Amino acid sequence: MSEVRHYIGTPNGVVLCVDREPRHGLLGGRLYHGYHDGPVEVTSFLEMTQIMEHLFNELQFPRAGLKDRSFIEEDAKAGDGRKKEKERIMSDKELLMQRGELGTFIIRVQQRQAGTWQGRVTWVDQNKSIRFRSIFELIKLIESGIIAEHPELAESEDPSWD
Repeated sequence: MSEVRHYIGTPNGVVLCVDREPRHGLLGGRLYHGYHDGPVEVTSFLEMTQIMEHLFNELQFPRAGLKDRSFIEEDAKAGDGRKKEKERIMSDKELLMQRGELGTFIIRVQQRQAGTWQGRVTWVDQNKSIRFRSIFELIKLIESGIIAEHPELAESEDPSWD
């Protein structure tokens, strides 16, 4: 079987390295993107999405279908009114060398519509790639990939109202 070649392929692509088991919305890991010189520690899926959303807003890519409301104006423009260009620090090759203890995922958000994300996630450890239609679906795909690779991390029973 031939090895699948991994790629970032978009300016906003990120690599998620999961080091501790995800449980109850918590996540222990590192997030890498080309505009930061090292890992950004993440402790929850909420924090992961906030960091990524901030990156997308700075890059203005992908453009948000809905605009956040704010009473504070961000100083995102240069003196002449143009958007400041973010400088890439890490190459795609450096990003792709990163690995998590429990799993590694390449996340490419292609659209931000209906208040959520749509794109493609690649499970590096299994050479699998799949589209997702929402942040919730992305989180579920990451969790299920880690549990498939490490079944001992599965919770003994599903949550219930009983």
